[in-house]
Amino acid sequence: MNMAHSNAAHKEPSAITADIVTMTPELAKKYLESNNNNRPMRRPYVNELVEAMERGEWMLNGETIKFSRSGTLLDGQHRLAAVVASRATVQMVVVRDVDDRAFTTIDMNRRRTSADALSIGGYPNATTIAAAIRLILIVTADPVSFHTTFSHSQIKEWADAFHDDLQPHLKLGKMVARSNLLQQTAVTALSYLFSQGKGGASEAAPKFFARLADGIGLESGDPVLALRVALITNATSSAKLPVRDVIAMTIKAWNYTRDGRDLKIMQWRTDEGFPTIK
Repeated sequence: MNMAHSNAAHKEPSAITADIVTMTPELAKKYLESNNNNRPMRRPYVNELVEAMERGEWMLNGETIKFSRSGTLLDGQHRLAAVVASRATVQMVVVRDVDDRAFTTIDMNRRRTSADALSIGGYPNATTIAAAIRLILIVTADPVSFHTTFSHSQIKEWADAFHDDLQPHLKLGKMVARSNLLQQTAVTALSYLFSQGKGGASEAAPKFFARLADGIGLESGDPVLALRVALITNATSSAKLPVRDVIAMTIKAWNYTRDGRDLKIMQWRTDEGFPTIK
């Protein structure tokens, strides 16, 4: 496949060409040898691409590997590195003979996010939903790691399957977030997960968060009160707790509530291990 393009600014035809190439690890490695002036490699992004390729999610989507007229790789180093690391063979569009001066204009737009993917898919509140789904996937993973990344395809697949189930929790999250104790994303994700339990959990979850938000009727020893005090302290402190700690404390309070146990002071240490939702 060849594409001709005219460069009106220089009043001369450009020799830019584009071809669909079967990108093998060997060819990708050879292409990377021309990576003279590119930005430093972002390893987390390469790892994301590797995982996507290993899951078979890579698609020919029109994004290009670009070479300048002098043979320098201008764009595509992360995708090529992922091919090498994953040992996958995929289809890619390779563009050649781009003006060397065009390097500074490449990749000026930000990378698409999972929220962008959901928005394109027609989902409202895409940013909150994508973040809530990511948190759900983190908390239900084994082991739990808040550094785990998920592909746009993984986020959208979850949304396609369970979006309707998430809606009431999204509304609850918006209401509870007004208390400034927990973000809407955290309430949405945790309320959904809490409601999946047995023994009336679907009714208990919204009550748990409503009591946390308004503080009405809470007495000493109530795990919800202990959590509320800890979250108020965190909200008014200049040194905020990591998201992981806030999520862990919320799950801990839920578990104590489900077990009918008292808890006067809420704290969570990493040596306790991340709590499993009851």
